[in-house]
Amino acid sequence: MTSRTKLIRQVTRRQEKIYLARPEAGTVHRLSTGTYKSPEYFILKSAEEHLRQGKTVMFLAACSYMLHPVVAALRKRGVPFHNPYRKSNGFWNPLRIGKKGSSASRILALLVGHPDFGEGHRPWTHGDVALWPTAWRRRGF
Repeated sequence: MTSRTKLIRQVTRRQEKIYLARPEAGTVHRLSTGTYKSPEYFILKSAEEHLRQGKTVMFLAACSYMLHPVVAALRKRGVPFHNPYRKSNGFWNPLRIGKKGSSASRILALLVGHPDFGEGHRPWTHGDVALWPTAWRRRGF
């Protein structure tokens, strides 16, 4: 019996559900040391160790407010992150591309016409040029 199964079986008034794990590679590490209120001391150090090993990390919490300190710490350290389940939310996806006027879209509109851009290099479009002034206005140029 897994730790997840043991935990849910402690709930006495519930309808029985059969748990079938997805056939995906990976492991779950329950961080019992540290707290969501001060993630920089243990939670982020554990995540950084996994990242150094070439692994990916996903933070899960019971409520989204519990991830706010983790997000703040990631932003402070300049660590890129995203939430594939809340793509349109800028709090969880600060580098999202596609939303008109997002920071990433404005930067991409400027870089895409440069010859060293790579595979996605193309001539600038009217839409690209239209995004440039919004980047300058926000920076005070």
